[in-house]
Amino acid sequence: MTTRLLRAGIAAAVMLSAAGCATFHPPTLQVQHIGRGRVGLTGVTLDVEFVVRNPNQQDLRIERIEYELDLDGRRVGRGFVARPVVVRGYGQERVTSEFDVNFLSLPGAIKDMLTKDRVRARASGYFFLKKRPESQVDRVRFSSDADVNLRNR
Repeated sequence: MTTRLLRAGIAAAVMLSAAGCATFHPPTLQVQHIGRGRVGLTGVTLDVEFVVRNPNQQDLRIERIEYELDLDGRRVGRGFVARPVVVRGYGQERVTSEFDVNFLSLPGAIKDMLTKDRVRARASGYFFLKKRPESQVDRVRFSSDADVNLRNR
């Protein structure tokens, strides 16, 4: 009888401690839209719109986002979102980044690609986030692919 009670107590303690340990799932980022902004003699500014999703119950504060952008398998360059973004638990937020493309440093194939209606966009990089208000900033990797509209809305 005592052994049975001891086993039941241990099983209950293990279940309670497992329930108390929440698992952190990294947020996700996906390119939603790329708009062609200002066009100059040497380049173009792209407005890159992302959706950031939080698969966790607790809110996340993303201090900044750094990313590399590939279009149709060709690296276009690096960009960032410098302003903090708070994503509610199980929620999503839209963020926009201005991305400068210099035609002088890119092959003609990239320039031609920017005249298309749709491209395959890959964004990869890092979130710099706080999991809790009192915690330090953690660097969390992301990578995503999407079929994206290049036309202005």
